[in-house]
Amino acid sequence: MCSPALRAFPHRVVSITALGIHEPSPPQPQSASLATEPLVIYTLDPASREVHATKQCEVEGPCFLATITSIHTGKRNRAVIIRCAFELQYFLHAATDVEVEGLQMLCPPTVTGRNLWSLEELLQIVFFRGVETEESAVVYRTSIGTYKLGNLDLRRKKTQRVWYSEQRLRSYTSQTSNPIWDMSKPVLYASVL
Repeated sequence: MCSPALRAFPHRVVSITALGIHEPSPPQPQSASLATEPLVIYTLDPASREVHATKQCEVEGPCFLATITSIHTGKRNRAVIIRCAFELQYFLHAATDVEVEGLQMLCPPTVTGRNLWSLEELLQIVFFRGVETEESAVVYRTSIGTYKLGNLDLRRKKTQRVWYSEQRLRSYTSQTSNPIWDMSKPVLYASVL
């Protein structure tokens, strides 16, 4: 349930791109200030399956940003934050009612070795498992760099599986459901069972 303060304003969500935060809604008059209009972050409670609206959130560790378009309304004003490569795979296979337009990886300094977080276009994710060892690694290739998370020495004998690629995203076919939205409550565009 969203707070009374949030219900007092029309819900509006901004998209995040590699260039920063921008507002895709119709142009506002010059006198209108984005600071006076609320940013809404929708979150899904996995236990209750309820959608909550909030004003802020914090992200720890690498995650993914999927730019989406609602199949039912054509709105392109939202992006989905997905917390790990496993959930990204699930989202791409299970999400209905949206088209995934693009994927970016939000990279913390602990992954990139740089001083600041960066938002990078995601090109590929490959999972490696050692043949002679139980060690594994996941390699993320982005428009800016390649990052390996895990202990497996990639020079050793291994198996590999591509978890994500741009080609797979382009071949992705959106599924449609018949959602019944209670517009008095916050809703997610993407349905994930």
